[in-house]
Amino acid sequence: MSIMFRASTSASGTSSAVLTLPPALRPGDGMLIFAVVNGAATLAAPPGWTLVDSRAVGTNVSGRVFARAAQAGDAGAAVNVTNDGAAGVKSAAVLVAYAGIDPLGPVHVSGARTETASGNAHATPAVTTTAGQCWAVQAAVSKDAGTAWTPPSGTVLRQQVFAGGTGQVTAAVADGNGPHPAGPVGGAAFTSTAATADAITWTVALRPEIPVAAVFPDVEAAVASYLTSRPEMAGIPVGSSLPSGHDGTTPAVVLIRDGGSYREDEALDDAQLRIETYGPGVTGAHEVMRRVRALLAGLPSHAFPGFVIGDVTEEGHLRGLRRLTDRTRPEFTRYCLNVHLLVHMS
Repeated sequence: MSIMFRASTSASGTSSAVLTLPPALRPGDGMLIFAVVNGAATLAAPPGWTLVDSRAVGTNVSGRVFARAAQAGDAGAAVNVTNDGAAGVKSAAVLVAYAGIDPLGPVHVSGARTETASGNAHATPAVTTTAGQCWAVQAAVSKDAGTAWTPPSGTVLRQQVFAGGTGQVTAAVADGNGPHPAGPVGGAAFTSTAATADAITWTVALRPEIPVAAVFPDVEAAVASYLTSRPEMAGIPVGSSLPSGHDGTTPAVVLIRDGGSYREDEALDDAQLRIETYGPGVTGAHEVMRRVRALLAGLPSHAFPGFVIGDVTEEGHLRGLRRLTDRTRPEFTRYCLNVHLLVHMS
């Protein structure tokens, strides 16, 4: 699944900035908060959020980035970004949410930069991604009297906020509105309508979600689809479990993934598949298994979406071809075979 912008929101305040999570939020969405406070106050991570980075420009302005994967029930909830500043501090926060983010680790790489000279333009740091299809989110926070932000060239401004009055702090977030190839990203500048040296910028590359099919193919479904497409198996149900109401007296095939290992560096899935065949009777179960074994040889030449099965090997000894006798229900006596399928991801 490709990353897509979901929604954004912002808030400002004094000792806290209370964000309302967007109604469009969905479980699994990746969220980032960019928060700022004037002075040397510390911004606390809201419960359930992970600190990505923390920066300060002397004692004039402090900023932090937090990340979290959205959970069920998050949409519409309040997130309170608090700080321990003295009375009268100004604080602000911007939240952006994206669909298609890896929920186990949304941030691929991040970088930060603190301003060293007064000016209207504040460059974001350049970071280098090692994975394709990442989205680069860039942000700027500052203490200035500006009234608007212009985002870096080639990006879309998603949200900006101004905690006005004396000691105003502001924040703005933008992204490239699309994936980036592996390599450097960032390094352009946000521009404010007011000059300041009290500014912090970030570039955060979000990692895309890896579809389950790209990690472990559903070999049960793939082999079942292949077998049912063959005329030799016409009328014989094939699946990961027996058909509802099956009494053991009619032909059936059950496929169960029984283990295996995935070698990421070679994009190989060494899948172990258990095959069970049913009657009618012992003779019928054996005949169904005979057909299945003959058809397994055709798996390497069959086209599967996203992968190929390069090799099929029957196991031996106790996991080889055998008859399993059900002494309490003889009609469920079946033949069983374990095979290794070497699956190459394409």
